[in-house]
Amino acid sequence: MNKEIISGNEAQELISNTITKLCDYVGITLGPKGYNAIIDSDYTEPFITNDGVTIAKSLEFEPREEAISKIIKEASIKTCEKVGDGTTTSLVLLKSMYHECLKYIKKGISPYIIKESLSKTVDDICNLILSNSKKPLTKDIESIASVSCGNKCYGKILSKAFKNKNEKIILEESNNDETYIESIDGYFIENGPVSSYMINNRLECELINNPYFLITDYKIESINQISNIINQLNGKSLIVIADSFEEEVIEYFSSLKSKNIINIVGIEAPNYAENKIDILEDICIYTNAKLISSKKGILLEEVNVCDLGVSNNIKISRVNSIIKNDINDSIKKRVKYIKKLIEKENDEFRKDILESRLSYLSSSTSIIYVGAKTKSEMILNKMRIEDAVYACKTAIKYGYSLGGGKELYNISLSMNDKDLGESILKEVLVSPIKQIIHNSGENVENIIKELNGKKNSIGYDAYNNRIVDLIEEGIIDPSYVLIESIKNSFSISSILLTTSLIIIDKEKAKSGNVTEVL
Repeated sequence: MNKEIISGNEAQELISNTITKLCDYVGITLGPKGYNAIIDSDYTEPFITNDGVTIAKSLEFEPREEAISKIIKEASIKTCEKVGDGTTTSLVLLKSMYHECLKYIKKGISPYIIKESLSKTVDDICNLILSNSKKPLTKDIESIASVSCGNKCYGKILSKAFKNKNEKIILEESNNDETYIESIDGYFIENGPVSSYMINNRLECELINNPYFLITDYKIESINQISNIINQLNGKSLIVIADSFEEEVIEYFSSLKSKNIINIVGIEAPNYAENKIDILEDICIYTNAKLISSKKGILLEEVNVCDLGVSNNIKISRVNSIIKNDINDSIKKRVKYIKKLIEKENDEFRKDILESRLSYLSSSTSIIYVGAKTKSEMILNKMRIEDAVYACKTAIKYGYSLGGGKELYNISLSMNDKDLGESILKEVLVSPIKQIIHNSGENVENIIKELNGKKNSIGYDAYNNRIVDLIEEGIIDPSYVLIESIKNSFSISSILLTTSLIIIDKEKAKSGNVTEVL
């Protein structure tokens, strides 16, 4: 028989042990004094991180546990996909929720009754968090970023980046160990030239004044497609933004530039799949160009100077380009149009694309150059700042709550022991603050006792090991991060609570590739 079947109490025990093992591994990273993990793999150099979802994804288990671990990891992965932060909290809550529910199952209560009761209570808690949330000011954004990435200097940098609510934040690696921000004044394109030979200073960047723009969705495959318009320009600078460029075209552009015949640069169009045409249209409006599109039946060979756009200048580096132009009525009209699309859009991915387009057209883009002394430190710093960017965006959209696990702790105090769902979650909601205290090396019971009877905003500052007013100290979390952590931990724990059969393919288990049926 090629299948191993695990059922009943044995399956429940295996699930319980796997949850404990995985969540304990990840849980040690929670809070300002959480620990780091070193991760090595066949695909990357070893690096250090305290990012919960990255650690969870990297963990591998014995064949009998692997199928279960993949499902557990979903709580962390889904939280990351939705809000980009709170991934460790999801697993801490999941572990506590599963084990608390298990106590009631062992008393003879059906897991389906538990699930139904929990579902209602989870919804009530999420609504309460949202109703208690507060809109962040600039100082709050700085606090949220500082807490998320565990670095006050990064918090100050991110608060500058989010001075505009439509801000698009892009991370680049700094040339030294200094982390700093550059606000972009112009339309930002996340691509540089198709060849480094197309900028005079290959190590830095080049500023080209008053260039023409040829913008097309064509793949430029031959010199003949482009030679006509080049001849018409009589040596004036030309920026070509196209779908792609064949090697002979790239060499031709580089040769023209090196011989000072024409200052010409090829840039690949931003790659946004089905949104590519819309983004090219945005760039056309920004530069007052005509989109040369195969869909409109316009041939590249027939392009004239009147079809080209212009700008005050363009700054081109090895990795990106910034077009600077005066904001005219056409650009303002396009901005209003995109804002209306954002208001109507319900799909988060499409909304994110629209918000990026809006920020580029509005010149609301910032680049954070992340500094580090070593490659390992660079990976860690970038991950921390990425988490903080997501946390800030979520807080701006949905508001913030008390941090340090105190928001959930306060809600736990209002839970009613007579209600099944509330009785279970009363214990579960305390687990994040307990984990933070534990990771800081302090006695959990003593700290909790100190908090009892104090006003809601009083909590534990784990970094400085003191009881403080969390609002005054800026220890706050994005409200929606808490909500998603609770929702996803409930989703996965409820699935596993109603599971009593595990089927494992023995042959795949031998190779470490386990197929699960739960």
